[in-house]
Amino acid sequence: MKPGALVAMLMALSCIFSHGEVQDDKGAGASRIRHVILFLAEDHGTDLGCMGTRGLDTPALDSFASSGVLFEKAFCLSPVCSPSKMAMFTGTYPHENSACRNVPDYGTEFPLEGDPSELSLGGVHEDLPTLIEILRENGYYTAVSHKTHVQPVRKWPYHKGYGQLTTPAAARSAIRDLVERAGRKPFYMTFGIGAPHLPFRSILQNQKRWNPEGGLTGDGRAIDIDAGAIQVPECYPDVPGVRQDIADYYGAIECVDRVFGAVIDQLRESGILDQTLVIYTSDHGMGLHRAKQSIYAAGTRIPWIIAGPGIRKNVRIQAPVSHLDFLPTLLDTLRLPAISELKGRSLKPILMGNENIVHKRSTIMTSSHERYQGRGVCDGRYYYIRNVSKITRSSLANPNRGLNADQYSYKPGDHGDASGPWFNRTYAATLGAGGTPQRQLLADMLGGRVPDEELFDLDEDPWCLTNLARDPSHEALRNTLREELETWRRMTHDHPASTKSLVRRSGASPTP
Repeated sequence: MKPGALVAMLMALSCIFSHGEVQDDKGAGASRIRHVILFLAEDHGTDLGCMGTRGLDTPALDSFASSGVLFEKAFCLSPVCSPSKMAMFTGTYPHENSACRNVPDYGTEFPLEGDPSELSLGGVHEDLPTLIEILRENGYYTAVSHKTHVQPVRKWPYHKGYGQLTTPAAARSAIRDLVERAGRKPFYMTFGIGAPHLPFRSILQNQKRWNPEGGLTGDGRAIDIDAGAIQVPECYPDVPGVRQDIADYYGAIECVDRVFGAVIDQLRESGILDQTLVIYTSDHGMGLHRAKQSIYAAGTRIPWIIAGPGIRKNVRIQAPVSHLDFLPTLLDTLRLPAISELKGRSLKPILMGNENIVHKRSTIMTSSHERYQGRGVCDGRYYYIRNVSKITRSSLANPNRGLNADQYSYKPGDHGDASGPWFNRTYAATLGAGGTPQRQLLADMLGGRVPDEELFDLDEDPWCLTNLARDPSHEALRNTLREELETWRRMTHDHPASTKSLVRRSGASPTP
């Protein structure tokens, strides 16, 4: 198909679909869906009260989960911000769309005049339609908050941009304004919120829930979280710096929960909650080492909850799904033209039917490209990793050296008082925890000493500590998941070589 042909086809087809109430042949629920809110957190792993996180109170999201479908084994497509967003909004992996690295944030000054994108850093292929292009061509009023962090930005042509909506009052005001601006049109909003992204304290300060003094390390704390009551993830040493970081991360999540609750309340007060499909998810896992930027489950697993008219209530799904399914699901639910080339599946049969699995698919793949080439595949319990390439030239003293180091060269103070690698207390605290297995895990990752193959039981070992790949009792399972991963890689035209080869932006077909 020639460059732009797919977009043109969708434009031509759009006129035969209703811009108002969507008609559905399986019930009235979908016919009432008129608006969509995608509430997109940043660096939020699977830490919620409703998912069993101890010491964390998220009443709004817990209530939301009970009113809809919670996917307990959901994955992003990249554990880095920009590649994750660009993959999600095109329904393609970074190695399919060529957007494998972080790009600048171009803000939310929409409507856009020109295109400030730095295309030397790449961007999604010109012939790949984005969700925002599709929705605009089908009569939706579109909006975004917080940031774009994608490119070419012109392929995300929002009508309206909002700034930082980090308080309940700001969230309510934006939703009221959105409803008024949309008028008689259905609307879609990417309600982006820059939390619990580091520095954790930012949203806590905005909501006046940060004490600059005290805490386990003496340099401040989230006032609502008991750092002594939380459970430290087992991939980090249980020392004061780590414990306080996790407590502040939880505090930032609780602030996100308050903003999310305000969005729901304002939709209800505006009289349109029963017409709105609401989706809560995150771009990837928490922003600490062995999570963000890594292929391990702490970086690739994300929360994903969907509720709205016709959606089943209080349902938990164990089947593996990912953001690969986001675009097909939304197009199907809104009765917009499907894109046959996409590898994801519509989750509408799960959301609005009686299904609990994705038929004819037993696994889902996730990927990591920016720091090193990693691929993972999950069957809902077991997570198989293939480390295609490993970190080189980095060290505990200088973790930013090596692959794409320019993306990690921030100025001191860019992220509050917590400077240094990853801009948190946890890295330095892990370095100081000599003799611990967690420090060795970090040293092995940065030194490129991870095994070629890894296998983890996410039900028993969510932090990926015990590698079962060489366990004879798991040999058959490992072989099965290894073949599943290779099938995914062939199907998505995955390239084992450097990401520098992924330069197709003109629309030419990829080489298998």
